[in-house]
Amino acid sequence: MLPVLVLPLTSPWCRFDSSAVFGQLLAFHVAADRAERTSKSKWTGLLRRVEDRLITGLDLTSIVVFDAVILAVGYLIVSETKRLSAAELPQDVARFFEIARWLSGGLFLLLYTVVVATHVYRFLRTELHS
Repeated sequence: MLPVLVLPLTSPWCRFDSSAVFGQLLAFHVAADRAERTSKSKWTGLLRRVEDRLITGLDLTSIVVFDAVILAVGYLIVSETKRLSAAELPQDVARFFEIARWLSGGLFLLLYTVVVATHVYRFLRTELHS
């Protein structure tokens, strides 16, 4: 709020229309108040957009990290079954590990694809609805 200078305008020789001045001062204060609210709403809008972008970035990062962990665990399981099948084992057991590695690799890729597709679908659904 801006300070207002009040002058003694009650002397008889002063012919001053105080209602016009009061109207102009009121209009000035209303305009200043409106400009202040507009400025605040612009900053609030900017902060809201930055916050939305940060949240979106964190959502994407969590999806990528979670899916990378799943991929790393799957790779470790497949490599472990490969190491076990390469060991000196009887023919039946070696064949079992080879089939297990083949099946686990295929099932892992299928499940990984489903998980990633689900994450992407949920992310896109929340982004389009907000």
